[in-house]
Amino acid sequence: MALAERLAATLAQGALTQSDTVESGTDRVGALAFSGRLGAALVRLRMKADAADGKTALVILARRVQRQARGTTYTFAKRIAGAALAEWMHSHCKTCDGSGSVVSGAKVVGCCQTCNGTGTRRFTDGERRRALGLDADKPVPRRVAAVYDPIVGDCETAYRDALRRVRYQLHGD
Repeated sequence: MALAERLAATLAQGALTQSDTVESGTDRVGALAFSGRLGAALVRLRMKADAADGKTALVILARRVQRQARGTTYTFAKRIAGAALAEWMHSHCKTCDGSGSVVSGAKVVGCCQTCNGTGTRRFTDGERRRALGLDADKPVPRRVAAVYDPIVGDCETAYRDALRRVRYQLHGD
């Protein structure tokens, strides 16, 4: 079982057992404490979809938006952060289920045309405008567009960094 799956099982079940000889749930949750606040919140959010972790991530991201897009109100920064967080949470391509390949039976028959083999869903500008509560006819303001993709990227980077830090704390590699 992969580290992310073991961590998800621990968080979902609350199985905080401890052992001196084998890796336990307590070890995994303790190792998560060594990652950053955003990364830890995103790992817990993706693993067990807890509203408190979503709120923590939202506040951290909204503050980042405000720093990057000067003059943005906190309310609109939260809307940008919420839309970016939702996009990150639902980023797997629905056609290939995030694999990047089209499968027929037990064989890979080609590259997914929807995501061009990346496994990541590309949200349209219209979907982004709706998520931000903007008019469908108007383009996304330049200062919003300039921070939106980096915020989605920050989510993925913080998530992967948190898992990397947990792996390092547990295994040293």
